[in-house]
Amino acid sequence: MSEFTIETLLVKCHSIQDLNEYLANIQIPFIQYKYVSNKTLDYVNIWFMTNYSKIEIEIINISLGLTVKLRRLEYKYSQLDLGIISETDNTLIGRIERAEHIVGWNVIMLVSQKLNINFSSLFVLKTKEEVLELIEDCLALETKLTQQKRAFYDKLKGRVNDLYDKITPPQSHLSY
Repeated sequence: MSEFTIETLLVKCHSIQDLNEYLANIQIPFIQYKYVSNKTLDYVNIWFMTNYSKIEIEIINISLGLTVKLRRLEYKYSQLDLGIISETDNTLIGRIERAEHIVGWNVIMLVSQKLNINFSSLFVLKTKEEVLELIEDCLALETKLTQQKRAFYDKLKGRVNDLYDKITPPQSHLSY
């Protein structure tokens, strides 16, 4: 079974011929497009799907949780506070932040709205460096950093490195 995420692309073109040439050159499968003309420029919204592997989806889930946690820490909310204002509960907030479960989009939307996070940005695969930076940023904002939390962050860094190693082919150090 394939996993997909839907993304939107806005294209400006001067004619339907430009549009057809553009669509012929892109190497991604698109679902549909909508052609809109305002007499001077033509706009096209293209909805396309990115096919992510299970490992990439796991990375997205981790970065989603870290993004929620970072914003919660920036707002100085406890998990209980965020659970109350998002009409969920603190246990669910903790599970999102730790990427323990795949949570329904409706819950993620409620939480992201309360934290002023762009919902669709949560479902984009970030680079290894971006995810590791999220971990460091969360670590820096922790006010009650226990040995257990420190161990969690260290283990999470290792997990992220391992996941990216699985999707990134090793580079050969041989030269010819």
